[in-house]
Amino acid sequence: MRMDSAARLSGRDLALLRSGGPNALASGVLRDGFRLYLAGRSFAESTQVTYYKRARGFLMWLVVTQSHPDALSDGPARDAAVSDYLVGQRLSTRNVTLAAIVALYEWFDLGPVQVDWTAPDPVVPATLSEDERSRILDAAAARSARDYALITFMLDVGPSTSEVRGLDDEAVSLSARGGSVVLTGSDGQSRTLVLRESTTWVLLGWRRERRALLGRKTRVRAFFVTLSSHGRIRDDESLGYILAEIGDAAGLGWKLTVSALRATVELQLYRRGLSAGEVRARMGQGFHNGPRVRALLGGSATPGRGSSRRIAASDTQLSFDIGV
Repeated sequence: MRMDSAARLSGRDLALLRSGGPNALASGVLRDGFRLYLAGRSFAESTQVTYYKRARGFLMWLVVTQSHPDALSDGPARDAAVSDYLVGQRLSTRNVTLAAIVALYEWFDLGPVQVDWTAPDPVVPATLSEDERSRILDAAAARSARDYALITFMLDVGPSTSEVRGLDDEAVSLSARGGSVVLTGSDGQSRTLVLRESTTWVLLGWRRERRALLGRKTRVRAFFVTLSSHGRIRDDESLGYILAEIGDAAGLGWKLTVSALRATVELQLYRRGLSAGEVRARMGQGFHNGPRVRALLGGSATPGRGSSRRIAASDTQLSFDIGV
């Protein structure tokens, strides 16, 4: 028997998915079967890992947003969910993610996915209005000191996912006189950024909380530790899950992503009059994407009417045991 056939969901499992919707995905049924299915399709090992992670991200998004309850039982609802999930992704990222989701639905026996493989270019990057920034800060502060510090930090410097996950405590310099951070990109290049005064004070508060949280675990290097296992945020989907929960609490749903936070910071830098070269250097961008920047400046969000005292003034395996 082919491995992909043996790894298919049973009729009972499919019935559970169709009756329970995305929440049924949290059961242990899905943890290993999809990987076996991919292995049976003769994909390269690296492709199997990539598809596995991309599909897991989509499933987490379904569970957290709850905006497409019929995505696992109805064709049009499935396609609407996939289309919404792909909004704003670059073409190269979009196509790999879509291929992973197509394979996932084939495994579910719920295909074929009817979504166009091409996307308009350039896509207007999603950004956050002043009111939305205020709301996510309030929502993060209500959750934990870690989440408030995380959102404050990301709204200040706009780090990438890998830069947040890889940030060590020793790379963050904080004192009453000011603060700075050394970010290291996926290419190994580092840059030092000065933090806003308001960000510095928030991070100082989190550092005190972090030390109390870790206790004798002095060897933990991660600055933004998980609140459950007190270790490093383990993968891209975990950070996305944290942001999705904060966004949901703030009424933004799936709009709160690392990309949206980075684009918001980038837009603010251009509005402050920084040159394209200066913005690239501060954001750690490898090249200047002219069409994307023009779309960003032409399609920016209109600032909302509301504000908050927490607003940062202009002075981001189908396993659900994620660490948050």
